[in-house]
Amino acid sequence: MFITVDNPVVWDGMFHATVHCAASAPAPCTGDVDFRVKGGDQPAVVRIAPGKSEKVAADPGDFSVGKTETTVVVRIEPTGEPSVDVTRRLVHRAYENSAVGNGGMSIRHVVHDKRGDAGGSNVLDLRVVHAWIHRGRLVLRWTCWGTVTPAKMDHDSSNFAASVRTNRNQNNNTDYNVGFFYWHGHPFAQAGRTQFGNPNVRTSLPDRHSAQVAIPLSTFGHPKRFYIFMYSNPYVGPHSWSDGADREEIYFPVK
Repeated sequence: MFITVDNPVVWDGMFHATVHCAASAPAPCTGDVDFRVKGGDQPAVVRIAPGKSEKVAADPGDFSVGKTETTVVVRIEPTGEPSVDVTRRLVHRAYENSAVGNGGMSIRHVVHDKRGDAGGSNVLDLRVVHAWIHRGRLVLRWTCWGTVTPAKMDHDSSNFAASVRTNRNQNNNTDYNVGFFYWHGHPFAQAGRTQFGNPNVRTSLPDRHSAQVAIPLSTFGHPKRFYIFMYSNPYVGPHSWSDGADREEIYFPVK
């Protein structure tokens, strides 16, 4: 076993832990670190170089942790090796919901998606979608069961998209398009009411299973609520994707 987890694990609405890969490991340490409490469990995917450490976070979204819970079982699941359960002390820390990111931790809104329902030629099978507000931006993250790479997100393969609405009913004044794919090896993002790229959108691949965009809130006017429909779509060409092939929905107020 080359993967170890430090004591303690921190809970502030998400699990936070420091994970190590032993210097003697013959290759990068890969696999899952699964945090288990009474209410449920939530894994975090790890890929760490030998002799290095990384801080990981796991956002359960659909359950919380009681204040009286002082320990967490961490199941270490290395790729190609048997899993091992270890118990770690659980430290509770308060977090702050901040719509404009003036400190504290923004609340993440999470929806899980079942495996194998992406459909057709879609190589981006959604596992979970996240949406939150941080430092004046709406952040959307798509996480897949498999890996997410620029090649899989190529214009002529599959892409990630979202319909961001500021009113429950769809109309031209409250519906905004979001898209993220790669074009000739470079990230391309759309946000707003145009099909052209939006240079104000920040794009990233935060881990090997996820893609993320961060969009200025000003793009959406002055919303009081968000109704967000997040997709992964296969390319059906020419310049067309199959909308809604794998879709989840998130609703939350802008405070």
